[in-house]
Amino acid sequence: MYSKLLNRLKKDGLSEKLALFGLVVFSFILRAQALNPPALWYDDLWVGLIVKAHTINDFLFVKAAYPPLFLLLQFISIKLIPDKEVSAQFFPILFGLIQIPLFYFLIKKITNNKWLAFLGAMILAVSARELIVYSTRARHYSFDSLSTILLLFFYVNFLSKQIR
Repeated sequence: MYSKLLNRLKKDGLSEKLALFGLVVFSFILRAQALNPPALWYDDLWVGLIVKAHTINDFLFVKAAYPPLFLLLQFISIKLIPDKEVSAQFFPILFGLIQIPLFYFLIKKITNNKWLAFLGAMILAVSARELIVYSTRARHYSFDSLSTILLLFFYVNFLSKQIR
């Protein structure tokens, strides 16, 4: 009976989805330790100062080295979430978590190998300094890496349609 259940899970692709979901949960646990620090880093405070503008128009035209969409999302999260440190970290952590399954599907699309794709997603999920620490800061780094993975994903899909 147990083997029938495993075969059914493999047939439906559910084991693959559960493993990927487990990896995202594990990655969140690694990142949750850095949530709500006693104080934000100095660099993070600049983002807070920019998005504390009175209107969306005020910070969209600030000449800062931040993507406008990231600033808009930070503006929304700071307005909606009462805890200022957590609100500043909300979208960077979310972007860091979203890029794990997206990277999995990108590698799977390129290599057609789910084990290699899972290994790549696992490396992305547990890369200490670059991706865990930076995705817990109120900065645009995880937004940049998610944007890069998204662009690569769309590019690979475009190329695969052109080849057919």
